[in-house]
Amino acid sequence: MAVRYRGIIAGLVLGCVSLLLTFHLNGLFTLGSNVLMRTLKAAGFAIVVPGLIAAIVAGNVHTFRLPVMAAVNFVFWFGFGWLFATFIAKLIELRRAISAVGVPSDRSSSLGSGAVGAPGDRPSSLGPG
Repeated sequence: MAVRYRGIIAGLVLGCVSLLLTFHLNGLFTLGSNVLMRTLKAAGFAIVVPGLIAAIVAGNVHTFRLPVMAAVNFVFWFGFGWLFATFIAKLIELRRAISAVGVPSDRSSSLGSGAVGAPGDRPSSLGPG
């Protein structure tokens, strides 16, 4: 049952992370001396960007409402996570279908190394032999 709802679960996780980061936006701006924490805060800020863009489009960015920004972030990242997980599931399904067909190992292909050879490899009616 969890496999069926994998996309929804991935979307919910990403959406909840974006909600958490949106409501703790002030903590993303204080930089410490630790490089790892600065990197994580930069990644967290990147997750919050869709809500900031919505706040800029809606009007004055300094008077935006945090719950609206959080809702936009949640909807964006929920959709992204759901679509990404669905895409990955379809790729895995396609890979399994291709491997189930089975290709013999001693196949000869017109695109393989046997298609183009040296000029003397093929019989010809123009020369001796």
